[in-house]
Amino acid sequence: MKASCLDQALTGRIKFNTDGSYMQESISKDDIGGVLRDDTGHLIMAFSVPTQCKSNNQVEAMAALCATEWCN
Repeated sequence: MKASCLDQALTGRIKFNTDGSYMQESISKDDIGGVLRDDTGHLIMAFSVPTQCKSNNQVEAMAALCATEWCN
């Protein structure tokens, strides 16, 4: 299995990577999460939150919304 690596943020910037997990069979197993890193790759913060969504697109949008709200 090949390891994946994330692109670092541009110099002087921060970067949020988010993801969502959706299981159609169960409304109680949806989760969102994200990682905020600086331009050197150091962790600033991370989050993981259970949620209830109706689609994979909705759970991905919820993860992005959570990250955006944290930045404001």
